[in-house]
Amino acid sequence: MWYDEAVVYQIYPLGLCGAPLQNSGDQTQAGEHRLLRVLDWVEHIKKLGATCVLFNPLFESDAHGYDTRDYNRVDCRLGTNDDLKQVCAALHAAGLSAVALSTAGTLLCFLLPALAGLFLLDGDQRGLIALRALSAQHVLCLAAAGALFVGPAALLAELPGAALRLCGVETAQAAAVTPDSALFLPMLLQSALLAPICEELFFRGYLMGAFAKAGRGRAIAAAALLFAAAHGVDAAFLPRFLLGCLLGGMARRTGSILAPMLMHGCYNAAVLLLGFAGASFAGRSLLFCALGLLSAALCFAMVARVYLARANRAPVVWGGALSRKEMAKLAAAVLAVIAAVVVTEVTKP
Repeated sequence: MWYDEAVVYQIYPLGLCGAPLQNSGDQTQAGEHRLLRVLDWVEHIKKLGATCVLFNPLFESDAHGYDTRDYNRVDCRLGTNDDLKQVCAALHAAGLSAVALSTAGTLLCFLLPALAGLFLLDGDQRGLIALRALSAQHVLCLAAAGALFVGPAALLAELPGAALRLCGVETAQAAAVTPDSALFLPMLLQSALLAPICEELFFRGYLMGAFAKAGRGRAIAAAALLFAAAHGVDAAFLPRFLLGCLLGGMARRTGSILAPMLMHGCYNAAVLLLGFAGASFAGRSLLFCALGLLSAALCFAMVARVYLARANRAPVVWGGALSRKEMAKLAAAVLAVIAAVVVTEVTKP
């Protein structure tokens, strides 16, 4: 493949382009087109002998860029998706390849700390992870609840803006962006598979287990609060906190870390599918409110079904130290997921 022989030049675009430290959400700042400043560096990069440019991070975020909140849109502090197309065209014309990679942030921020906490910092702490087999009813209800949470999450995210508008303050509406269909597979793997596994191991695995001495309710709330804060303090903070509480409650009720992973993955997949379908689950209309409330009611019904479902099967016991065969299988599974995400993101020059 082309990347086997590539010489990669990495750019932290928020720093190089002089973007503000915090993202206010004001889409008008995209008019400054800061990302186009990269064009001044194209010849310099080529003279260094680089054959590929890695932009990381690049997408819409709250602050440093790794707290991504929209994988379909270039950070408005940098510019627009059209600006990125222009930069990529210039790089390609100069014989360079452009790659936008967001997987590293997930691995560095969540998976590695989770593994370090569970296996290194305090000895073997695998007992902190609740692991039971899920029944078919659990799987169905958790998947439906995760997908349906998109409605109430969008409704709750609109509340701060609605309150400001009632006070006579106009708020900017984010422009709708249709994502490139070529990005669907890598984004699906990253957001619906890799992110839920890494984040749930960290928040509902290590952190919630570590906080368990303070009480179940407090442990769930503390992990949910950190989960919401890690994704940014903005209008969507409250729905993210509630989602974190739901994920923690499902982990406790089912006795399995697989439950929040499944629910989290289905939520992310639903958001992604709506984005690629061009459907915007946001707005100010009565229909939007009705759909949000209906989705909330159905989500609550699915969560209630999980609580009323039959008892779980026997717990999956760790059985002490992992054997070499078990470690090989675990390592192969992790590497397969990472490789799938990375390869699908970089195979298109």
